[in-house]
Amino acid sequence: MSGERPALDDLEPVPPRSLSCGQLFLSRLGLDRDAPQYPLIIFGHDALDTAAFFAHASTLCTLAVNSLEQIRDAAGQVSAIGIFAMSPADEPGAAAEAIATFRDAFQGPALYLYGSWTTDPEQAVHHAIAAGAHGVIMPDTDVQEMFGYIYALLEAIGEERPLPASERELLDHLRVAFPGSPFWQQIEEREPAVW
Repeated sequence: MSGERPALDDLEPVPPRSLSCGQLFLSRLGLDRDAPQYPLIIFGHDALDTAAFFAHASTLCTLAVNSLEQIRDAAGQVSAIGIFAMSPADEPGAAAEAIATFRDAFQGPALYLYGSWTTDPEQAVHHAIAAGAHGVIMPDTDVQEMFGYIYALLEAIGEERPLPASERELLDHLRVAFPGSPFWQQIEEREPAVW
């Protein structure tokens, strides 16, 4: 039937391409909808699986990288829209280093996302702002809300609107983007933070 879109599970993923800087995943949805195929670089914990999932479940093209050197190498090979960095469990601080490396290697406006290990939103935004990120992806978030959040941040960058720059702004931004997420219970069960 014309006009009907196939279910996500029915879409054949585009085979990844190996580049010297990492694995590039094109989005079948993105290609079908003529979406720009500039990658979001995925660094750190479970980067390969995360990059494959993002490209399959959204219109985002992704590039999985394993090192800071690959981020620097990517700058000469692709035009990236940003980075999603989550420190490997045994490398605390690696996400902040990856974001700084990306910022130095890729000039111009870009999205900086911090992947949190903690389910405490106040701790997560503290680490994200310290890492220089515009946004934070919390564990166990709703996938549709997560992609809506990422697209809203990308839209703000494209329209040159201000992005969250403080812990308070980022926490407020998360409340709007993820209103029903279970991580808010942690804040509700204790004293409010002093800002």
